[in-house]
Amino acid sequence: MLFEELYVSNGGRLLYDATLVDAVCEDKHIRYIVVMTVNGLQAIAAGNFVDATGDAVLTRMAGVPTSSGDENGDNQVSSLRFIMGGIDVEKYREYVLSLHDEFSPLKTGYFFESAMVAGRSFKLEPIFREGVAEGLLTEEDLRYYQCFSLPNQARLHGLQLPASPQPEAEHRCTGPLCRHCRGTREDRPSGAFSAGKDAGLCAQLSAADSGHAGRARELAAQGQTC
Repeated sequence: MLFEELYVSNGGRLLYDATLVDAVCEDKHIRYIVVMTVNGLQAIAAGNFVDATGDAVLTRMAGVPTSSGDENGDNQVSSLRFIMGGIDVEKYREYVLSLHDEFSPLKTGYFFESAMVAGRSFKLEPIFREGVAEGLLTEEDLRYYQCFSLPNQARLHGLQLPASPQPEAEHRCTGPLCRHCRGTREDRPSGAFSAGKDAGLCAQLSAADSGHAGRARELAAQGQTC
């Protein structure tokens, strides 16, 4: 809210609930973007654009090369964060340190944290493996674990675990902007890709007639931008 007030007080304008649909570039510069709003498609022209989408959507629409993930292209999984009470932090610290776990740089004081990612040589992994062997955990549970102390909460610990995995689905897209869904259509056989964050956008664009984007381009060309 504070940043919005600062932005508006300095002459900025806000457009809520706008979905990025396309970017029109000329000479390696974005001339304008097309967004879907409750009033329909609108074109927005500007001298500079900042991609704050989180998934580099505008960057990819503009054809700028991107990279994602580690050396294998894997990103950190989504986390489920919650708070657990009744934790004896000192006893937990003592146990973790007995395993020669050096993940936390702080060995004394109220704060302590620990973590485990399968296959990354974390000291806690053998303990988690025992849980898998006993049927208490699954391999999915070993993808990511972290816990940490909370300020002024002596017996509370914050925990982060992998969010429940979603079933992998195959989506065949015929939308006019399919090339913006996690890679170009040409990169995937028969226009198929694994449904992910961008699948909803792709389905939305498929439902919209491809001429809509063309109409927005026409409006922009006529200077009818917002």
